[in-house]
Amino acid sequence: MLDGRSIYKSRGSSWQIYSWLFIVALGLWLTNSVQSVCCKEKTDARWQVPLLYLTDRNAEKPDYGSRRKYVIDCKHDMYYGVADVVVADYNNKKDQRLADQLGWTRDPKANVDSVHCEQIEGADPHEIKRKFFDRLTAMLDKSGDNKLCLFVHGAAEGFDDAALDAAALAYSLEYPLVFYSWPSVPKLLGYNVDGGNNEYSQAHFNTFLRDLLDYHKEHPLELIIVSHSMGNRLVIRAAHLLYRSGLVKDAELVSPDIDAETFKHYILGMEAEHAIIRIYTSNRDKMLPLSQMFYGGYYRLGEGVGAMFSGLKKTDDNSGSSSSGEQTDVGTDGKTGKSDVSAASKSSARSADSTAIAKAYSDDEPTSMLARDIVNVPSGKAMSEKSRGLAERIDFTAVDEGFRGHSIPFDMLASMIRTDTPGMGLALAPANPGKGSNLARFMRWSHHLGKVDDHGDSDLCKRIVKVLHERTAK
Repeated sequence: MLDGRSIYKSRGSSWQIYSWLFIVALGLWLTNSVQSVCCKEKTDARWQVPLLYLTDRNAEKPDYGSRRKYVIDCKHDMYYGVADVVVADYNNKKDQRLADQLGWTRDPKANVDSVHCEQIEGADPHEIKRKFFDRLTAMLDKSGDNKLCLFVHGAAEGFDDAALDAAALAYSLEYPLVFYSWPSVPKLLGYNVDGGNNEYSQAHFNTFLRDLLDYHKEHPLELIIVSHSMGNRLVIRAAHLLYRSGLVKDAELVSPDIDAETFKHYILGMEAEHAIIRIYTSNRDKMLPLSQMFYGGYYRLGEGVGAMFSGLKKTDDNSGSSSSGEQTDVGTDGKTGKSDVSAASKSSARSADSTAIAKAYSDDEPTSMLARDIVNVPSGKAMSEKSRGLAERIDFTAVDEGFRGHSIPFDMLASMIRTDTPGMGLALAPANPGKGSNLARFMRWSHHLGKVDDHGDSDLCKRIVKVLHERTAK
């Protein structure tokens, strides 16, 4: 005979089974569905964009496959090369600088989205790596700048897919770009394999970052990291290598597929780094809840639940001065406090004002608003010294494309990197700490994880909105 508790457990198990069946069916449908892309104006114009790459995938015609370079007995060396990728010139770019400084070329006969790779050869891995960095030096010298973008792709991406995404980013950003391609299987059903391959690739990615740090000593760089989905795991797990190196200027983490709490384990204590760090989340994302299901219902970082930012406060050095340069007093309990008590009250007032502004918007947080109703908020370099160096959460639901979401908004990212604003027709508005999408909350409920605190620091939460003008609204 079943008691009340057994009945409850039985019903819970049934609902959990139903939720699993529903999500698996959704996943299979998404696997076979065609991801819609951002609607760009059709054009016959095109640019061929050169990119540097490195990969630990297996060599396979015409370029690289989805398996590891070494199945066993890894030698810890990678393939390096140059990829020429043809992209549609949907923004009708005519600046001669693109050809003179970035090496872009016009090729009206080339097929859009074609990828041609030239692998760097050498007598041994050390010579190959040296030639790669010689190419990098030539690329940076030609650009006349020291800015370099490093792109790391996500799960279910073949090498060509990664190259196309990297080229789309380079087209929007107009900076020299290197992309790191780890052995991802270009099928959603290979997700578990991707998780293992991503972990396998960590040591190789770390090696490249150490090489960049050595290179940075002789050739000062401003590194901009853009990572998507599971690719964020490589970047986040390598955070300790980059801390206080002065190498990273900007880190844009798009839809990170990593456990939200595990993320904090990797970066706690490193928030004083004065780099711009932005985490992009979307309530249209249906892929991260699928990942959430596989990981026991625990939230993924890219689902944007407010509580994941609690505790991410800037830490002080033991030297007795705060990261903002204000003098601190050390009490008998070992805790530091500002000598000017009024500074704390001012900080509280700013936080309260920010919270009040965020609450002025509805919980639904519309993705478009009239220009006169938008309260613009600062990001990146425009933020106060107190907040800079902390991870900002930016909800990009308004520009997340396709039914399944999980897209990369290249133009918006490029504008955020270059200007700290989202670009034409868009604005940064205050946001409430995220509650996650309905699907994400369903995944948590179906695993019986109980109520989760969705409060957070509203001054670090922002969202992209489409700007409507009076005529448009009418």
